[in-house]
Amino acid sequence: MSDDAVSAEAEVSTKRSAALEHAWNWFRYHAEQRLKVFQFFIAITGVIATGLGAGLGQGLNFPVLVVAIFGMPLTVSFYRLDRRVSALIKIGEVAMRAEEMRLSINLGDDSIRICEGAENPEGKSSGTYSDAFRVIFFSAGVMYFATACYALYRISISE
Repeated sequence: MSDDAVSAEAEVSTKRSAALEHAWNWFRYHAEQRLKVFQFFIAITGVIATGLGAGLGQGLNFPVLVVAIFGMPLTVSFYRLDRRVSALIKIGEVAMRAEEMRLSINLGDDSIRICEGAENPEGKSSGTYSDAFRVIFFSAGVMYFATACYALYRISISE
């Protein structure tokens, strides 16, 4: 093999490594952002739920109603943000999957196809972060709706 061919092959290898690193950095950044946003949602929901419970205990029905109504679109907003960040994560996975495929072919080693293996390990159906997050967002929305209805009911019987 000539020096030019070796140099060209090394350049391609360097570019492939840079592509894989870029895809990984994209994936990692958005995955971390997704978890941070979700953790913030959980913290905010916990604080609001505590306030709603305390407000109901003190008979502050109208403020509870207002806060519970505010909580419903807040939950929808966080859910939509989560869907967007999840889509950005998938973009990184697609890029990593392509680079892993090339690496696997070059090395003759299928075990390097990590993204492919993680998609559905051993053919088993498994839950995902999206599934768990969806249940939590739905539960929070139902909690806000039920609290708003209960506060409205208490307001209506007190008059």
